Amino acid sequence: MSMTLGQKIRQTRQGQVIPVTEFARRLGVTAAHISDIEHGRRMPNLNLLEEIAKQLKIPIEELRALDGRIDDDLRIQAEKTPAVAVLLRKIINSDNPENLARKFLREADKERKG
Repeated sequence: MSMTLGQKIRQTRQGQVIPVTEFARRLGVTAAHISDIEHGRRMPNLNLLEEIAKQLKIPIEELRALDGRIDDDLRIQAEKTPAVAVLLRKIINSDNPENLARKFLREADKERKG
């Protein structure tokens, strides 16, 4: 089972021995807000996610990879380009979305490298 965004934040915070109240203070939010994020009851906005990454000294990409939301630019591209939307649906509806997505990424990297 893969880790969720909230689980990653909590595991990293606890590994660095940062109490939730102190972490919340550093981020300018309440401890309840952090608890909700760590337990998957709410998602941080991008600004907060970037600050969380900074405070925990982990790459933002690592947290973004666990963030299940679709970026606005991806949503807009899927709306403008039907093939993108079809590709995403095929990946999502496959028996193993992770493997299929990785296969497409490898192919895209090969094409880019020429």
